[in-house]
Amino acid sequence: MGTPLRWVHACVTVTNVVVGCGDGNALVFDMYSSQCSQIRRMNSNYGPLTCLELSNDDSRLLILAGSRSNITMSSGLVGDPVASLSTNYSASYVRTLCYNPSGDDHWMVFGGSNGGYVHCWDLRTRKSLWNTKVNRYAVFSVQQLRNAAASDLVVGGADGVLRVVDHNTGEVISRIVLDTGYCALPSSTSSTTRAPVQRLIRGRRLSADAVVDDDIRPPPITSLAVGMKKVITTHDTDYVRTWKFD
Repeated sequence: MGTPLRWVHACVTVTNVVVGCGDGNALVFDMYSSQCSQIRRMNSNYGPLTCLELSNDDSRLLILAGSRSNITMSSGLVGDPVASLSTNYSASYVRTLCYNPSGDDHWMVFGGSNGGYVHCWDLRTRKSLWNTKVNRYAVFSVQQLRNAAASDLVVGGADGVLRVVDHNTGEVISRIVLDTGYCALPSSTSSTTRAPVQRLIRGRRLSADAVVDDDIRPPPITSLAVGMKKVITTHDTDYVRTWKFD
């Protein structure tokens, strides 16, 4: 493609793969032919697209986030961008997006920024509904729990705390860390060791006024995925963790 890709993020539908690039373009690839069918200019300032979300139905919204404090939307995989949303925090840029087009709250889109905020926008009015600062560091991943009510968000970031946030109000419901005092984490395995190591570690809920300092800070949560009663997190260490909820 000529220009090296930076800050690449990809999103998949049934028939397409959409890749956000460091030059502000979104590349649309056909799943069957592996050919690039479109090049979309989503950031007029040529800044990197740090994250994107795409509805499961190709005829519905395509949402992309630029490197600054705005999100650009299009009405589908064809056509120019139709609207943009702002975080109202010019010093922050959106690092992750969460959008569930099949849920009861399909008109809401959520995001996390490098300023430690979780954001919520109304796609109907193009306005911000709430902004909640959850930590002092960057938010790397926001996902919605797949339960019947679909009312909670799971948030992970640079401070390593797993947070559950109410999607209507932005209120932080729970703050959870691994209780490493109960079971010490093994040191990183040697590069020559291929066998995975499993450890059972209890989670510990933090109070609202608890301070996560350098002494108790767990490794950053770089990404997460959610199910009905489990959350999978990855870290900048050798660990992939499964969090089970009663």
